[in-house]
Amino acid sequence: MKAMINLIESISIARPAHEVWAFVADYANDLRWRKGVTEMVPDPPGPPAVGTAVHEVVRKFGSTYTTASTVTEVGPGYRYRFSGTGDSGKIEGGRTVTETDPATATFTYDIALEIDGFMSYLSPLARRALTRGLRNDLLALRQLLSSSER
Repeated sequence: MKAMINLIESISIARPAHEVWAFVADYANDLRWRKGVTEMVPDPPGPPAVGTAVHEVVRKFGSTYTTASTVTEVGPGYRYRFSGTGDSGKIEGGRTVTETDPATATFTYDIALEIDGFMSYLSPLARRALTRGLRNDLLALRQLLSSSER
């Protein structure tokens, strides 16, 4: 049995869009705002580009999950999409930053996760936990970008 979990969360951040993009497009920064991320390594190093392979390790729910994804699209504007597979199943998603006004941006993170086997039976619980985790991550991102410690 397979189950799909689709998540999409957005948050307004009191920073210009180019600053928000520079931060979320730097994979190393994920360790600062995404709880549980212990590794986020692009190959080749640098910002997202079509074909960039990303090795991600996340510690959640008492387990460690490794995902290998590839950037599939970049742009237009401040946007990229990715697709991959990992311990938790197939994953697709993207990050988008849009300008709300010159001093404010909206960051959107979407994820589609296909899980199978025993974990698919737990998908309603996983969906709630992942949604809560994504919301908290975005709140942490806003807090980090709003602080003077960036």
